[in-house]
Amino acid sequence: MNKIFLLLCFVLLSILPGCKKDKQVIDETPPVPSVRAIEILEPTYPTEGGINLGLKVNSVPEEVYNFGIMIFKDSTLREIITSKNIESPLQVKSYHINIKSGLKLDSVYYYSYYLNNKVNTNKDDILKFTFGKELKLKIDSISSNSRFVGDTLRLYGDFEGFQLKEAGIGNVKLQAYKYSDKVIYMLLSDKTPIGEQSIYLHSTYQKTIFKDKFSLHTASITDFPKEVQILEEVSIKGSNFSAYPKGNKLFINDEEVSITSSTPNLLKFTIPNTIKSATLHLKLQSNNQTIVTKDLVPMRIKKPTLVKLPSEISINDLFSLSLKDLPKTALKLVFDGHEASLFSRSDDERDHISDLYWEIGIANYLNKTAQLELQYLDEKIKFSPMVKINAPWFVASNEIPFDVADLTNPAVVVNNTAYILAGSNTSKSGLSFWKFNKISSNFSEMQVPFTCEYPVVTASKDKIYLYTGGNTDNFYELDPVNNTYKHLEDYSGKTRLNGTMNAVNGKIYMVTGHNYAPDYPYGRSEGDGTMYAYDVANNKWNRSVDFPEIEAANVYGRMRTSSFVIKNKLFVVGGSLHTGQTQTYAFDTSTNQWTTTADVPPMTNRSSIGIGDNGYLLYPPFYRYKSATNKWEEIPHILPRGYDTSHSIAFVLDDQFYYRLNSFNKLLRISVNELTK
Repeated sequence: MNKIFLLLCFVLLSILPGCKKDKQVIDETPPVPSVRAIEILEPTYPTEGGINLGLKVNSVPEEVYNFGIMIFKDSTLREIITSKNIESPLQVKSYHINIKSGLKLDSVYYYSYYLNNKVNTNKDDILKFTFGKELKLKIDSISSNSRFVGDTLRLYGDFEGFQLKEAGIGNVKLQAYKYSDKVIYMLLSDKTPIGEQSIYLHSTYQKTIFKDKFSLHTASITDFPKEVQILEEVSIKGSNFSAYPKGNKLFINDEEVSITSSTPNLLKFTIPNTIKSATLHLKLQSNNQTIVTKDLVPMRIKKPTLVKLPSEISINDLFSLSLKDLPKTALKLVFDGHEASLFSRSDDERDHISDLYWEIGIANYLNKTAQLELQYLDEKIKFSPMVKINAPWFVASNEIPFDVADLTNPAVVVNNTAYILAGSNTSKSGLSFWKFNKISSNFSEMQVPFTCEYPVVTASKDKIYLYTGGNTDNFYELDPVNNTYKHLEDYSGKTRLNGTMNAVNGKIYMVTGHNYAPDYPYGRSEGDGTMYAYDVANNKWNRSVDFPEIEAANVYGRMRTSSFVIKNKLFVVGGSLHTGQTQTYAFDTSTNQWTTTADVPPMTNRSSIGIGDNGYLLYPPFYRYKSATNKWEEIPHILPRGYDTSHSIAFVLDDQFYYRLNSFNKLLRISVNELTK
């Protein structure tokens, strides 16, 4: 066994040397490291403060559209503090960026580079640094120590590396931005404070104030016209007005007006037609300052001067007036405290003369002379001499203390004293007779003690006769001297509404109107064409000759007619406003016959009166009926223009005709002779 084992060992030893490989040659030369295209450089710390961060470009990448350094709060690169872009095109060289401000002192930051919006996160390309000292922020100079609002103020200095957080003047923050590392632009807005102020800048952790003071230009007004006209273009001279269109604001009496043109030394504007005062206080706002006129002297609207003033005027004529330099707005012409209505106006722009025509209401003719007063804006000018009024009437009473009742001819005359049936606030019936005292021009009240539904009234000799419009107890006699009523025989016809009643030769005639019927529209049936006569001496009503007019289909007939007496004849007028019927009828009490007389325009509820051989109707215009010629004619200058004559009053005392117009609360009088002219 030992021999066999030794043999095997020998064989193996002889075989193993033949299997050995050739020896390998090893190159012991050290390897050459690869050069990166971009290297991040270690930071350096300038002695004056701040930090320099650098990059070295060893080869320029094929495509570069942005490249720079980015600073992070920690090594995770998740929170970016700031970034600094490096301008293209890139070159093979080292780039250094100086950070002077914007980082917290003694704090650790990390930085790397970004390329084409991608941050390099290679750990070998992320370096850290500690920001230990901030460079001092300083303004070396400014473009001007005084500017206008709207200008851009330039601040000069070494601002490279500083992050501008805030800039302003005084304690007001203004809009500012870095135009370059050497220039900051500050926009002077309408928030810029006035007076001498300090200019300041804020970086992230610093504030600096410029050594010299700054102030806005101070505007001043040196000259302006003292008298102007509405819509006139006005120039104001001065200095340091804003050259910007919206840099100046001009006010007249605290109301802003539009500036049409502006230069630093001249402003132009137009006096608006909306001003309310002739005294114009100017106030200018420019460069955030308020400037008033020198010595607070105001401008004034030029005072108009009288060119032509008529010495007299007649009623219903237009009153003409000529003035120079008359404003075109806010005008009033007043006669004795009563305003006139402007009818027309024409202006000569070359000579500045205005011709005006005014309509004067009746209230301005109550006196025989009138003080003419022109009111424009808040000024008043009284003209002399006073204007003579060619009006035929006089004021008989300055105030009428009652409302006229809804009936025609409410006035009667007994023993040369007038009584008017009218409304009353104290009478239980709501009606009273108002006695007129022509000497004192006052009225005294005599209450009607019973209800009157649709009353009509007339007088015969020394008594007053009243129909109440009721079904029973409807006719009374009043003794006005003793103020006592006597119940007479009731009116024997159907209850009559809105008729008329007159006394002729001892009889009282009632005619026209309507009969009451609740089932008909407006409580009226067909017109009442009957006429009844009351015999005063015998206290007896009898049917007389009916009204001759035939009622048309669907027409209620005549209502609210007026009537008057001439000698033996009763004339019935109007009451046909809605029917188109214009005929006037006369009833001859001596022959008991009706006749048709001359037509008069359709009207209703007007007073009329017979005086001598003529009848008179307050329409308007004022109509006169001449019985001798059977003609109606207008009388000018009796009724004023524009006054309503419904619910009017008319009566005669002595040789005076008295009348009152609707809505005009005065009693007028005129000579009866004037009515015959």
